Amino acid sequence: MTIKSKRLIVVLAVTAAVALAALIVWPRKIVEYATGADGVVTDPQGKPIAGATVRLRFDERVFDAITPVREAQLQTDDQGRFGDFFISCGKPGGPYLVIVEKPGFVTSRVRGTGTGHHRIVLQPVKDAARSPVSSTAV
Repeated sequence: MTIKSKRLIVVLAVTAAVALAALIVWPRKIVEYATGADGVVTDPQGKPIAGATVRLRFDERVFDAITPVREAQLQTDDQGRFGDFFISCGKPGGPYLVIVEKPGFVTSRVRGTGTGHHRIVLQPVKDAARSPVSSTAV
C-alpha cells in the first residue's frame, strides 16, 4: 500500500467520522402541536353554568410557553364556556382528562386526546340518582 492510498483511506475515514458526528449532534427541527380542550358546561335544561371549576389533567407533559404543565385549572365564564390550550413538543397532544366541579352538581369527568371541544352537562346533586353524568365531544 502506497502513502497516497493510506492518505486517501485516512481522509475518507475522517470525513465519515465528521459526517456521522454531524448527524448525531446536528439540531433537529422540533415540531410543536397544540393540545388542550374547550367547551361549554350546562345544566340538564341547557342553561350555562358560570363559575364551575374546570381542571385539565394531561397524561404527558405539555408546556405553557416554556413552563412544563401537567394540570391546569380555570373557571367557566358567565356563558358556561371554558378553554385552555398548551404546546406539545415533538408529537401531537396525548390523552387528557377534563374534570368539572360546581357545588350542588355531580362532578363530571371527560377524557380526550389532542385538542377537543366538549359539551358537558352537569346533573344537580338531587337528580344524580335518576340521570348519569353526560357529556359529549363536539
